[in-house]
Amino acid sequence: FEDVLPSIKERYHPTIFSFHSISKGVAGECGIRGGYCHVTNGTDDLNALLYKVASVSLCPNTTGQMALSAVLRAPPRGSESHERDLAERTAQFQSLQQRASQLGEALDALDGMSCVKPAGAMYAFPRFDAPRGALAEAAKRGIPVDTLYAFELLEDQGVCVVPGSGFGQRADTWHFRTTILPLDVDVAAAKIGEHHRKFMKRYTSS
Repeated sequence: FEDVLPSIKERYHPTIFSFHSISKGVAGECGIRGGYCHVTNGTDDLNALLYKVASVSLCPNTTGQMALSAVLRAPPRGSESHERDLAERTAQFQSLQQRASQLGEALDALDGMSCVKPAGAMYAFPRFDAPRGALAEAAKRGIPVDTLYAFELLEDQGVCVVPGSGFGQRADTWHFRTTILPLDVDVAAAKIGEHHRKFMKRYTSS
């Protein structure tokens, strides 16, 4: 976006906000909290307001600040650790790409489920069809059917996902959110697949 900014800046006066964090970036350090917001072409008033808001907000702890500094300040070219750092970052990025493809393709191949391969996030958000029996069981328990799906997946396979009803999904559609971060994401995908087949069979015949 910043590459095209000079050609449209005078006509549209756009302001670009960029967000990044340790837990959601290539580093994928979910237990460490720290991030930043970068503003391009912001007005003085906007920048002053953002600075004021940031000044009264809680800061990440020392560990988070140190980790964020390491993420933002890669060893410069020619330094002793540059090649090693570059190799580690490249390997991590390629690993995330591979896991995103593995999980997205495995879930999308299941009958009654569709999934767009994650392209810029640590999560997949597959959609699944809910049989009438599942809808009836969920209504009896007083919970959304995707919550029923998530509870039974946890009980059946030990895999924890987040029901899509917590994300403002379209009415009468059902999803869940799962992550691509586990190194053995193929194992998680296989467990989700096993549960999904049993779930569909159980509630289609009920």
